[in-house]
Amino acid sequence: MQVDIMKKRNLYGQFALNVGIGAYWSVENFWINMYWSREINPELSYISAMVSISAIVGVLSMIIFGALSDSSTSKRGRRNVYIFWGGILGGISMFLFPFTKLVNIYFGLSTAIIYAVVIDILITLFGDWTTPTRLALFTEHSDLHERGKLNAVIGLVGGVGTALIMGMYILDYWDNATFFYVGGSMMIFGSILSTKLFKDPPIPDNPDSFKECLKKITQRDAYKENKGFYSLLFGLVVLFLGINFYSNYITVYAENVLLFSPAEVGVITVVSTIVGFALTVPASILSDKYGRKKPVLISLCLYLITIICFTLLSESSFWIYTILFSFMSAFSAIVDLIVTTWTQDLTPPKMKGSLLAYLHASKVIPMTPGSILGAQIGDKIAPQGVQYSNLMFLFGGIVAFLSIFVFKQVKDTIRIDNSR
Repeated sequence: MQVDIMKKRNLYGQFALNVGIGAYWSVENFWINMYWSREINPELSYISAMVSISAIVGVLSMIIFGALSDSSTSKRGRRNVYIFWGGILGGISMFLFPFTKLVNIYFGLSTAIIYAVVIDILITLFGDWTTPTRLALFTEHSDLHERGKLNAVIGLVGGVGTALIMGMYILDYWDNATFFYVGGSMMIFGSILSTKLFKDPPIPDNPDSFKECLKKITQRDAYKENKGFYSLLFGLVVLFLGINFYSNYITVYAENVLLFSPAEVGVITVVSTIVGFALTVPASILSDKYGRKKPVLISLCLYLITIICFTLLSESSFWIYTILFSFMSAFSAIVDLIVTTWTQDLTPPKMKGSLLAYLHASKVIPMTPGSILGAQIGDKIAPQGVQYSNLMFLFGGIVAFLSIFVFKQVKDTIRIDNSR
């Protein structure tokens, strides 16, 4: 009974934290780009600079604080202390981003770019204190045959935070700065509430030092012992390299090329979210029962088909764009969610914080080259009189699909467990 109560408290803590995280990262990944293009400058190269630099900072932050949490001797628990302070400091940093507009007015574009990059670095740095720590807590308190379903449910609950930000966008909320205050406030509230709920027992005599944790994850033996884990990470790098060709520019493309209104873009987002949850939840449940690999391979094939159709037909009508975008996003989300669960299955017990930092880092690292390549295609290959080229979707989809050859080689954790 005590174990069940602890599991429930940790699950409720994940719900509280992920609602805040949903709002926070929606602002960081989506609204910062929109705010910049609306209030400062519409060129994609400036957006890609922010995305690239913040991605590098995010990777370093996750690796360092994942190892710190594994080696922590804090009385408040190994993970809680980083979730608590990361959420609070990240939220405060997000409050500062709207001042970019004033910096641009009084000091010029160059200074505004520097200011925006510095604040985005802080938003990413502190926000990612919570990433390996919450992933480690989840993996430590979830069972193999329930993990996919729970990941999907947590994602569904976290969608409430995302929905709030998108709801403000759909309603064309008049003050662009308020998005940052809402996202930051929800992150602060979520981090405080979740750490009250999480049962994260301290390990005052923790034998692993920070240096040893970092050393373990960089040794060649770690790769040999966990080859499947690292293969999945490489597959995620390829997948997200392709996705990042276009993911940061979807809304900008819809507004500036297709001339969709904020309300229309909002409808697209709502429909794609509904389709996404309608497909990812049952796919995750099936992956818990029958295996991780088949749903991933099938979804990648369907993703490639839909993104080709999206590139060719997306400009024909609003509803064709909406339907194709929704299924394209859903199939890529299924791959992401199930491979994430698959990777958690293969994480060694004593290195969860350290190695799960690499799980998220494998999704963040491709943001730098992916966004730069996508911006080059979008800006440079655009037809005359068109601001951005839709070929960034096609090239990105082809690159993402290549991850299928990596995932195909990894052993299926569920099928292995079922055969015992």
